[in-house]
Formats: sequence, structure tokens, C-alpha cells
Amino acid sequence: FGRMTPEEQHDLTRLFPVLGGTQSFRPVDMLVEGRADPSVYVYRVDPDWSQIILCNNENEPQKIRFPMSGDQADTGSLGLDPKETYYVYDFWNDGMVGEATGGHISEIPLKPQQALVYSVRRKLDRPQVLSTNRHIMQGLMDLADVAWDADTLTLSGVAKVVAGEPFVITMADNGYRPATSKTSSGEATTGNASRQNDITRLTLGSGTNADVKWSVSWKKAQ
Repeated sequence: FGRMTPEEQHDLTRLFPVLGGTQSFRPVDMLVEGRADPSVYVYRVDPDWSQIILCNNENEPQKIRFPMSGDQADTGSLGLDPKETYYVYDFWNDGMVGEATGGHISEIPLKPQQALVYSVRRKLDRPQVLSTNRHIMQGLMDLADVAWDADTLTLSGVAKVVAGEPFVITMADNGYRPATSKTSSGEATTGNASRQNDITRLTLGSGTNADVKWSVSWKKAQ
């Protein structure tokens, strides 16, 4: 650990805390004909949200191909609803891959021996969380009580913020625009919402490790 660069140490911390319980990522393409090693691993958080790991097990660049829906044993699919639309967000590159319908066949290029983690969430008709920068599970381990209030048009939750480290929540606007943002917990600083290309990022900060309550109020886009 002492020989790691600061960048390597930072990346390692994105893996902790580790997943608990009995559920783990499943290699859904393990039985796909012609594939020597599994490349597509899925962790179903809930019916609308899956975390996936794509692995290139080769020493040369590869395009990892997988269907969004269909029989997993035969096709190595993600097992999603073919009638829905999903956001795909890349954790390590901190960027939106795009939208894909459940009937789409995706193909993502990976470098030799590279593994990337993606959050795949069903597109909603109101603002929604897509990812966080604290943990590779992108909200499962570091966010709690995320809720949408349709009366006040407010998205809120609780973030587990590490002292001195910016905690960024990435959200899809889905036809809305952020109006105001608030945080209040211990020494937490005021959250700053910035918007670009229909994506809003809320940045939280704290002088101590803290569970920070946050909220973003929205208005309908014109």
C-alpha cells in the first residue's frame, strides 16, 4: 500500500466498503458460445437499476458486445425490459455513455486487460440520480433515503461524505432544470449544482466524515 501512487490509493478507496450479504456480480455471459472467459458481470440493485462490470480478458483491445435484454443464459444479456429506455453511466471515466433502449445490443470498446464499471438505470419522467464519485456502486453504498417529492419538485437524500473530499452526485434532468440546492449536516458546506447537457452535478463537502442531507429543487424546463 505504501508503494502506491496517490492516484492508485484514491482508486483503491473507491472499492471500500465492500459489498456485504450474499449477493454478488453474476457472470451472465458465462455460457455464451465462443466466449472463453466471462466478460459481462451484472449486479441487480432493483428492477430499475443494475450495476455492470465489463472485462477485457485479452492482451489486445476488444469490443465487449452484449444485449440489453433477452435470455441471459443464451445471450449474456443484462436481463432488462426491452420496452424501456436506460441511462448508461461510466464510473471510472466519470461520464455518460448515453441512452439505450432495452432491445438494444451494446458494444463498448475496452483496452487490453481493462475493466470498467457502469450504472444502468431506467429513464424516469422526472430528475433522477445517475451516479456518485465516492464508490464504484454509484449510490448503493454512499447514498440513502433518495426520494422524489412530486408536490414540491424536490429530489433529496443523505450522502456519506468523507472529510475533505468533494462528494459529487450526478443527476439526469429529464425535462426539468435545477432551481435551488441545499445541504445541512455538521460542517457540510453549501452544495453547488452545476448543469451541462441535461446533466446536473451536486457537489457536497464536509470538514469531518458526515451523513449530509441534501436536496435539489427543480422547475419544468421551458
